[in-house]
Amino acid sequence: MRDSDLTPDIFNYISELLNSNLAPEDIRRLKSATLKRLPELVEVDNVATARLIVISFDGNEHQQVMDVLEKHPQLQFQYLNSIIAKTPRQVRRCLNNLNNRSQSNDNARTH
Repeated sequence: MRDSDLTPDIFNYISELLNSNLAPEDIRRLKSATLKRLPELVEVDNVATARLIVISFDGNEHQQVMDVLEKHPQLQFQYLNSIIAKTPRQVRRCLNNLNNRSQSNDNARTH
């Protein structure tokens, strides 16, 4: 797939695949491929990328997203901005849960 092949429809496609009856190994491969193409996905639609990652990936994978986008500071900013300002309530709730989990882990380490 070339960069020009990515359209906004890719987000529905990935989401539908992740919610289908794929084998766990196939889901892992799909998530890995998604993370590899993350900079291109953010360029196609940063809000849809944030929504896809937060809803379909777990907290550990969010850290991988941040690591991948670290090499692309403007894309990382767009991704974070989308999470904070433009995503639906469900995504915010998910992020709050991730934040609470992170704070719990931090508290456990300090005690």
